[in-house]
Amino acid sequence: MLGRVVDALGVPIDGKGALSDHERRRVKVKAPGIIERKSVHEPMQTGLKVVDSLVPIGRGQRELIIGGRQDKLEKQQ
Repeated sequence: MLGRVVDALGVPIDGKGALSDHERRRVKVKAPGIIERKSVHEPMQTGLKVVDSLVPIGRGQRELIIGGRQDKLEKQQ
């Protein structure tokens, strides 16, 4: 289904024909426990040497960076 355009019912509307081999899954499922989750193993470079050295961040990891009102902080993705 990756790369396809479907409507709200899952019917393809991109003109590429029917979906082949598809697997149905629930949208709302219980999140896996902390032990079963994949560990963060790929580093993410922010481009700011100070941030990269003081607060190393892994790709997929969430990190809170707090600054004052006057500080211009941007969200890193």
